[in-house]
Amino acid sequence: MYILGISGGHTTPRDIIRGGGHDPSACLLKDGKLIAFAEEERFINVKHAPGYCPNNAVKYCLNEAKISLDDVDYISFHVWHQHPDDRRAMITTVLNKIGAFLKMSAVKANTFMPRHHLSHCASAYLLSGFKSASIISADAVGDHGQTTLLAEGENNSINFLNDYMMPHSLGYFYGLLTEYLGFRFANGEGKVMGLAPYGQPKYDFSEIIRCGNIIHENAPPQLWVNKEIYGWAGDQPKLESILGPARKRGEPITQRHMDIAATVQKKTEEAMYKLTEYLVERTNKPKLAIAGGVALNCCVNGVLLRSGLISEIFVQPSANDAGVALGSALLCALYYGDKIDWKMEHTYYGPEFSNNEIEAELKKHKLSYEQHDDIASIAGDLVSLGYIVSWFQGRMEVGPRALGNRSILADPRDPKMKDRLNHRVKHREPFRPFAPSMLAERASEWLIDAHPSPFMILAFNVKKEKREEIPAVVHVDGTTRPHTVERSVNEKYWTLIKTFEEKTEVPVVLNTSFNIRGEPIVCTPKDAIDTFLKTGIDYLAIGDFLIGKT
Repeated sequence: MYILGISGGHTTPRDIIRGGGHDPSACLLKDGKLIAFAEEERFINVKHAPGYCPNNAVKYCLNEAKISLDDVDYISFHVWHQHPDDRRAMITTVLNKIGAFLKMSAVKANTFMPRHHLSHCASAYLLSGFKSASIISADAVGDHGQTTLLAEGENNSINFLNDYMMPHSLGYFYGLLTEYLGFRFANGEGKVMGLAPYGQPKYDFSEIIRCGNIIHENAPPQLWVNKEIYGWAGDQPKLESILGPARKRGEPITQRHMDIAATVQKKTEEAMYKLTEYLVERTNKPKLAIAGGVALNCCVNGVLLRSGLISEIFVQPSANDAGVALGSALLCALYYGDKIDWKMEHTYYGPEFSNNEIEAELKKHKLSYEQHDDIASIAGDLVSLGYIVSWFQGRMEVGPRALGNRSILADPRDPKMKDRLNHRVKHREPFRPFAPSMLAERASEWLIDAHPSPFMILAFNVKKEKREEIPAVVHVDGTTRPHTVERSVNEKYWTLIKTFEEKTEVPVVLNTSFNIRGEPIVCTPKDAIDTFLKTGIDYLAIGDFLIGKT
């Protein structure tokens, strides 16, 4: 049975402002197994693709399986609108857009419409490998005003326990303070997370957010967000009355802004701790599966992992709204009898290109190149010599992290590498950290309380004696957000890091996404070549080909 999961495509301004129109995506399941999964932004080169329908992502999924839309048994789309008539109108609009893009006169398909946060929960729990688990979905808002869902999973069944409704939203709280600090909602939250360690959580947020008061025994903690803080950049009078003037975009960042960012991060960590504490105590299930936009906060995830409340954690790598396409498809598959009996161990579900396709694009660009049978070893050598190497291999990752197939790689030992990358390639704010990829079998030598981190979505403390060895990937607070690489999952990338280790005795490389600021991660050979040529990257290793500028 083929099931197509889709997210996005509803384009009214209200939907986009509420967060319902960003990160459109599509995935395809065959008999419960994931065949393809990709985000629309990669095909159209518009970051987050707000308001776009996942037309290209759908086309890719169908092409990957060599089927047409007529071969799909069910199309699953998470609920957004509350009224049944609005839901039917929404899915009809989206399907008509996809049909027109595919040049079909009409789309005739059975549809399945699970709820937004239930889809997030499914995307995490059903692919976690956990038989029993506590489950949290937290983002800005889903259907019916639901902002957070607490649930438990047992034998692939999800049982609803508690939820929180607007305006009491951790996602909106973080996003609105992101706007206050001069960054963009649903885009700049990672910048606030990166800024936070430079400050101290010294601000009184009691008029903004509270979490933890218990009404009576066994009741969930109260989560309260002041509805008066809602408002966008230039129109946040309540926040300004509490915290002072908002930072305008482009203005200098002061210590006050750093301290506010630190307080935002601290309050989010405290709230997620309280929710997890209550949930695990109620369910007696110490394994935690989480999704939703809040789950992209790797520092929160690291706090939960180290808290002692849980024994294991699985964070859906596509925790943003791209992931609800997957979650809704999984729920549909279960409902109609397919088995979901696999664990998500990687994110390589996007397009792949042959050497012939790559070479044709190189010739179009009239580039000189070499072909190597051992491209991973060649690239590892170049990184060890201090060169910045862009790495384009195999199937593209889905989700916001580059995990060794669409990456820019550099030497983490160089204390000046962060500035070099920012100046020559990424053009990011200087306070934002870079992250490492490391051999999974060596992680415990470098990280305190190491834990598998295949999706670069957990923060760890680096051992003090190791911090000076890899300064380019250690943040100001001594933490890092690692990608632990298993040989069995990505042998070519593992070989590159192993080669770097053989040259340097360091089993770690700096890994940042293959893109420039404001653009999505590259998808095609053309994207990769164009980005390589317009930046200060030294080498491009693409398929078996190597292109250099020196």
